[in-house]
Amino acid sequence: MDIVTDGLAPECERFVGEFLQFIPIEGWGWTGTAPAGPPPFRALLKELRKFRGTVKGGLAVIQEPEHRFDGYWLEFFTRHPGIYNFHMLGVYTITISPHYLEQSPDNPPMPPLKPPYFCGFTNILTLEDYEKHKTEIEKLK
Repeated sequence: MDIVTDGLAPECERFVGEFLQFIPIEGWGWTGTAPAGPPPFRALLKELRKFRGTVKGGLAVIQEPEHRFDGYWLEFFTRHPGIYNFHMLGVYTITISPHYLEQSPDNPPMPPLKPPYFCGFTNILTLEDYEKHKTEIEKLK
């Protein structure tokens, strides 16, 4: 068994096929939207993705009725070194697009070639952890 020292913890595999809560971080250079980025949303995790051989992100579909990006694809990757598990706040880069986001395992995450796309930063939590910590998260805004 490999010891994970960076990226997503092996337990994250169990969240494939589950909803996760995305909490975009305001004012960190969002492109394509207002500086604040979009409001929080849920997305269905479709797969985990590797970067340079390490599982560091994933692909999901936003499923939040009446949200501006309902039905859009998103790709996320950890932004800083460390181990992430969707139970604690941690910063991820995110790209949102109406187009399926392909990524070669050997290439860094890149915005899609076809606009529109939106890039920024987000926190990601399980739905249960989001509900538990919602009050604390609201205070961070």
